[in-house]
Amino acid sequence: GAVIFGKKEEPFSSSSVETDFVRIGAKFKDRNVNYRRNDGIDISLSGDSAWEHLEKVQKAVLNTVAKQSMRIIYGDGAELSTTEKAIIATVMHPFGADGKLMDDNNVPEWTRPSINLISLPEIKGNPPITSVQEHSLKGVFSGGDKNKIIGILKDVACQIRSGLNGSVSGSGALISDEGLILTCAHVLSGSRIQVIFGEGENKGTYNAKPVFINDRTDVALLKVDGLKKPTKWLTVASGRKMKVPEKIITIGNPSLGGKGIAQNAITEGVISTTQTSKYGQERIVANITIASGSSGSPLIAADTGEIIGVVTAVLGPKLDKDEGFASSGFFCLAAPSTKFKEWIGLESRE
Repeated sequence: GAVIFGKKEEPFSSSSVETDFVRIGAKFKDRNVNYRRNDGIDISLSGDSAWEHLEKVQKAVLNTVAKQSMRIIYGDGAELSTTEKAIIATVMHPFGADGKLMDDNNVPEWTRPSINLISLPEIKGNPPITSVQEHSLKGVFSGGDKNKIIGILKDVACQIRSGLNGSVSGSGALISDEGLILTCAHVLSGSRIQVIFGEGENKGTYNAKPVFINDRTDVALLKVDGLKKPTKWLTVASGRKMKVPEKIITIGNPSLGGKGIAQNAITEGVISTTQTSKYGQERIVANITIASGSSGSPLIAADTGEIIGVVTAVLGPKLDKDEGFASSGFFCLAAPSTKFKEWIGLESRE
């Protein structure tokens, strides 16, 4: 058999153990016969050597994972100091950080006795139910008047900024007349969240607070402070079955690299498949042009104007011979609206 870790593969087999000699002073994988001394001792070909090898590999894997776990960035970590981040990483460490890991990451001595006393049980809570009024725009979208459609999209689309000095950027959409915003969880960092409407009846910058954030499924619901009662918002299709290849629209704020942001950029595409998963979570795959900064954008059914998903990831052009993977790009993954009640407690009412 073989033990594989990353791209490294180490073979092991009882058939590779010779029974007529013992190697004295040989190094790992040494092939020099001068290090061998024939003792005429029979070596047992039991599974002991294989188990010993597996144990060493397991320890190496755990040590590597333990080190990497100290580098995990938690949701509210953007505004913390390096020392504070190290303390949190130690408390949250899945294996329990040992003294050497704490030394390597400069965890203060005075915090260590307290850290060892902290116990963090897993808590699974159900999201509170948030019921939003449907706002049918089917007549506008099915009518095909692009100017009207674009006008509505620019009224409801927003940019989301969070983190230290607004360093984390994403997109979202207005889904109720009460100022609720649908977006994805990974664009939210720290306690300060701003929602920016660049155009339309809601134009302006507002503060927002989380209603519910589901980091596991990467979907979130926000409430905007100080927004006057809007007249337009998008309905979330919580019970709608999607079709392949259904036409879709999205609007977001994709990054242009070092040249700024394309505010309220609208693109069109189709649903490629409605059944796939990413890290164990259900996802829609859409064939549509999306770029960084558009995370949290609504995936909108072109014929009804209903939100059928939220963009969570972008698949760009890639060619990796080592991984045996190639992509032409222009695909995105989206969280399906049919799961929003379960994930963030969101439901639509007529």
